[in-house]
Amino acid sequence: MSRVLRVFLPILPAILVAACATGHLGAVGGGGVNVSGGALPTGSDASFLGSFSAPLWVVLVINLATLISAGVNAWAVFRVAPKTALLVAEKQAEVAREAVSASAASATAAREAAVASTNNAATAARSAENQGIHAVARLRQEWINELRGRIAQAHALLSNREQASTSPEGADGAADAAADLKYRREANEVVARIELLLNMEEQPAEALMAAIRRLEKAGALSERQAAAREVVTCGQAVLKEEWDRVREELTGVPRKMRPSVSS
Repeated sequence: MSRVLRVFLPILPAILVAACATGHLGAVGGGGVNVSGGALPTGSDASFLGSFSAPLWVVLVINLATLISAGVNAWAVFRVAPKTALLVAEKQAEVAREAVSASAASATAAREAAVASTNNAATAARSAENQGIHAVARLRQEWINELRGRIAQAHALLSNREQASTSPEGADGAADAAADLKYRREANEVVARIELLLNMEEQPAEALMAAIRRLEKAGALSERQAAAREVVTCGQAVLKEEWDRVREELTGVPRKMRPSVSS
């Protein structure tokens, strides 16, 4: 409806003028009065073009121009405008598709960035965990080294106490007492350090301390030698247990659990 109005509204004045001109020509053909007020010629004396006055010519020219303009507008409305609208719609659709593609690419990039961030966070967490595990393992290894040295020190002191309790001066009783006191202090200190390093709720630790106590009380050389071998065997069991703990922490391989003293 809007297109029809756009086409025919500009033509309407031309149609009206044409109707007026038609009435005027009818008046000319049948005789009448001209625009100046005089009598119009009748019949063959009046020509078609001579019957138009100057104002009427102006109106006709103007309306002819309007009619041409209306025709151009009609052609634009019915031919050019749809094509232009179609081109604009296609361009808008293309822009919309590009916007959708850009949005999809942005969403994909965001997802990839999120996945990368998650992976980086997981890697950082694993790295921190590994650093913590290695730190604990390093401290445990230092503890194992100290325990090994203390067991060796106790073995040397307790298995050779007869030589330590005999003074080189022989008959000097005060020197013997001083040497024996020094030996007892050293022996008690190393035994106490070993006990402090151990977890006495575990069976290997309890067995090691029992072997050390028997070595302390052994009298004859054969008894001391047997007790000393037992100390070495129990010490090796404790050190192996602790080394298995270190390996489990580093590799994640479960170690074979030993029963505790309480069980």
